[in-house]
Amino acid sequence: MDDAELAARGFSRETRIRRDARGRWYEDGVPVTHPGVARAFDAWLSRAPDGRRCLRNALHFVYVEVEGPDLFVRGVELIGDRARLRLAGDRGAWLDARTLRTVEGVLYAEVEGLEARFDNAALMGLEPALGEDGEGPFLRLEGRRWSLRPRDDPRGEP
Repeated sequence: MDDAELAARGFSRETRIRRDARGRWYEDGVPVTHPGVARAFDAWLSRAPDGRRCLRNALHFVYVEVEGPDLFVRGVELIGDRARLRLAGDRGAWLDARTLRTVEGVLYAEVEGLEARFDNAALMGLEPALGEDGEGPFLRLEGRRWSLRPRDDPRGEP
């Protein structure tokens, strides 16, 4: 059903659901305290066709307000020379090291077209692949050395 059909039936994709920059969900200003609901929201976070953030499941999507990054990386498992990310919402994804970037000492990567922020536990999972030399800190993954020097463009060269 498109937005016009929804409106004709008295419905909307707009909600009062929001997530703060620390990853806490709220409905109409009230914290979402049920861990299963919060986990589902984290798992469903996506981008709508118009680029806005939304919660999307197999049947529907609704718009939500999100402060901070789209996703949080909660853990990392090194498998061979690759990194498997454990995201909030029990999502998993392989790290595309080409998208790594640091901003103000915080590590980010692009995951499924969304910005993901690494928390401290995730950084600890990367420790075996971490190195530092005269050029600064780096990760050795996917048969390459990936610089962790600050940069804004996740795909650009530092």
